[in-house]
Amino acid sequence: MNRIFYIFLISVLNPLSVFSQQNSCLTDLEALYEILKETPGYQDQIFQKNEKEYLGLLNLQKEQSKEATRDSQCFLLLSGLVAAIKDNHLSLSQIPDFEITADQLKDSAFMDAYRAREDFINFSSVRANFDSLERALAKVPEYDFQGIYYYKDYIKAGFFKIGEGNRYIGVVLESRLPNWKQGHIAFLGKEYDGGFWNIWNYDLLNKNLTLYSGERIVNHTFKRLPWSKFPTRIDYSLIPESSELFQLRSLSPTIQYLRLGTFASGNQAIEISQVFYDQIKDSLSAPNLIIDLRNNGGGGSKASLKYYQLIREKTKTAKIWLLFNQKTASNAEQIALELIKLDNVSTLGVNTIGIVAYGNNYGESKILPSGKFKIYITDMKDSGNYLQYESVGIKPDHFLMFDQDWLDQTIAIIESSEN
Repeated sequence: MNRIFYIFLISVLNPLSVFSQQNSCLTDLEALYEILKETPGYQDQIFQKNEKEYLGLLNLQKEQSKEATRDSQCFLLLSGLVAAIKDNHLSLSQIPDFEITADQLKDSAFMDAYRAREDFINFSSVRANFDSLERALAKVPEYDFQGIYYYKDYIKAGFFKIGEGNRYIGVVLESRLPNWKQGHIAFLGKEYDGGFWNIWNYDLLNKNLTLYSGERIVNHTFKRLPWSKFPTRIDYSLIPESSELFQLRSLSPTIQYLRLGTFASGNQAIEISQVFYDQIKDSLSAPNLIIDLRNNGGGGSKASLKYYQLIREKTKTAKIWLLFNQKTASNAEQIALELIKLDNVSTLGVNTIGIVAYGNNYGESKILPSGKFKIYITDMKDSGNYLQYESVGIKPDHFLMFDQDWLDQTIAIIESSEN
């Protein structure tokens, strides 16, 4: 994060809370560095390779921490250390001072008291002529990253560039939620070469910050966040949340469809996965098999390995058509990369999410000394040389269009390959 961007953010982020001690941010920076240098991402990318540059960044952040008297300001400095490591499993977040439940949002007396709190009144915000801002953003071309974005049907925000650089800010224009008001900052962004972003997003309920590094905007929607320019427009790349996670069905006499919607490795998830596997393992008989990994957020090899072995065996007698999208993540990406190495496998869709190189065996987070921030750490090494796909994702052999049914497009590609 360059100093110009930092100073800009200092100027717009109004107080969330004040650090109780002048050196709290410095202490947190030092503690975060000690945590990060033990991660596999640091060992692969920084240690004995780019350590001098990284320590220079650390020293710069320490110097700037003298100016950081607010939680939000310190969070931005901490995020610079995290974002410098290409590891999208790492997750830095702010611990909320005050938590709100969905039920409390409906309690008018509670929300009246909440809106009278100093942290609501002084929440990070901007002043503007919002009617003029909305009219201007409504005229922005679809392809421009700037414009009006929606968090489902809860919040409408204007996302626009600040100054001449690649800094953006998302400001609330309208909200159906009483814990937000016009002018509040909903998220911040910095664009990098290659279409990658660092996004600092405020939680919808508790309004604490989380860093999303290596983010991308796909079909006018952020990969990991619900912010979208066109939330009601049908996006055929995505599978409805109501769809069954595991499916096997015939699409034609020569094409079978197998959906593997999760590789979650909890005890109950493993049991469900195993029951499905036992039901279908002897039923893959068609010469073409579509494997649908869309929206599969990953999990672990306890769930995925048996399917990999089953599909690997199937490549000896059938053509495999591997379908993935911008929500295919982590262990699902790893399985896809291993399948791609086999004969008779073609891929279709769009680039995967690019959270693939590392991982966390135990789901461990560490709280920094101030008690105001926590880091979800990674402890799994890059065992498959996956770092080249981090943030970038896996590129498919056949790109599919967002405005047409993906199974219809896949079937057409299969049929054309047989002619």
